[in-house]
Order: sequence, then structure tokens, then C-alpha cells
Amino acid sequence: MIAEFLNFFRETLFVEKYSSINGFLQKIDPRAKFISFTALILASITLSSPISLLLFLMLTFLLAFASKISIKEFLFKTLFFITFFSILIALPSLFITPGVAIASFNIFSFKLQITFEGFLFALQFIFRVWTCVSSLILLNLTSKFSSIINAMESFKIPKVFTMMVSITYRFLFLFVDEAYKMVLAKEAREAKKMSKINAMKTLGFMLSSLFIRAFEKGERVYLAMKNRGYSGEIKNLNVIKFHFKDAFFIFFFFIFIIFAFLSRGFFNL
Repeated sequence: MIAEFLNFFRETLFVEKYSSINGFLQKIDPRAKFISFTALILASITLSSPISLLLFLMLTFLLAFASKISIKEFLFKTLFFITFFSILIALPSLFITPGVAIASFNIFSFKLQITFEGFLFALQFIFRVWTCVSSLILLNLTSKFSSIINAMESFKIPKVFTMMVSITYRFLFLFVDEAYKMVLAKEAREAKKMSKINAMKTLGFMLSSLFIRAFEKGERVYLAMKNRGYSGEIKNLNVIKFHFKDAFFIFFFFIFIIFAFLSRGFFNL
């Protein structure tokens, strides 16, 4: 079961297959996408209207469709893990937020009420997290990770930060792949089902071994990079040109964000 989960997690993380497709967002300059999606995330954090947040969410799905990304896969990636946990976090607010009751039921001797204000708060929280996660995943799906790092460096984001993000991203695959191989090797050696206590002990040994192996591999990679002339700075040989369509894309995004701000007054939510 752990091996299946790790394999599933590894396939979910592998997202660069879409970045080379001839889709809409793939043709846009990474710097324009970085500015636009950052603005969308900041606007999502600022806005409290579920209708406006829903508009942002619909925009990300529309852009995913225009970029030839499977909507089913995009929906799954955006719901996986973070959004799912945000739903669990938002559930109590349905009952604890004071307001007008829209449903009530009894569990044993406890009477629980779902309020309209609690429902709106939960909806707002879920849409906000979903929009932010969708924006980041869409940016990552339609751009090579190296081009996102280059875009961040062009905006003078500290090199220490971009370097940490870059190395973390690359080592994440390595870490998951190492864990997957260890679990497969363990399952191949098992002749019969282990008791729960032995399974927990084995899992503990595997985790400690995994951290040691990850540390050793990190050291080997760093020494290999030093031998190849690494001096703490990654040089980019790709020259990216900013076109009129990229400026228009940013302009469209900001117009849409302004429209979403205005729409909350129209729908009064």
C-alpha cells in the first residue's frame, strides 16, 4: 500500500510533460505568467467574496483547458492533498460560526446547527485555497521549472531563495524515488504478512535509513557539482524575449481581477 501511494505521489509530482505542449499558456513568457499568477494569488487572499473567488477558480480551469491540459487530471492535482485538507479544516466552521441556521440535526444528545454565515465562510476558505493551489499548479504545469527560477531571478528575488527552491524541487523527486525503491525492496523480501508491531519497527528503520541515504546522496551530488565548476550560481544560457502578447496577457489578468473585485458588490456576497 505504501509503495502504491509513493508511486502515485511520484506520478503526481511529474508535471513537466505538459510544459512542451503547444498550448496557450506554454506560449506566454514565464515572467508574464509569474506576475499574473502572483497577482491572482494576492487578490484571492485579499478578496472575501465566494463569487469572486469562484470566478478566479473558473479562470484557472479555462486557462488549463486552453493550454491542452486534461481537465480531469488538473482537477485531481488541484484537489489532491492541500485542498482536501482545507475542506477538513473548514468543516467545523459550518457549526461554530454564529448566524442564521439553515439546517440542524441531533447526534446522540448534541444538537448541531449549520449556519448560513458558517457555510459562506467555509466556501470562501475552500475557494481561496483551491484558487491559490490551482494557480501555482497551472504555472508549474505550463512552464519548465528552470524558466520559473529564471523569471524569479529576473525580478531580483534573492539568489539564496531561488537556489533553495531549485534544489528542494530537484531533491523532492530524488527523495520520493529513493523511498519507493526501499519500500519495493522490503515488499519483495516479505514471505508472509508482518504483525503491526513489526511493521511499525520496520517502518522506523526504513525512515532512518532513508534520511541517511538522502543525506549521503545530497553530499555526492554537491561534490559532483563542485567538480564540474559549480560556484554557488547557476548560469542560464536561454534568452527569453518579452513580446506584445505577453504584455496583453498581464493586462487581461489585471482587468479580470478588477472585474472580480467589482462583481462582489453586484452579487452582494
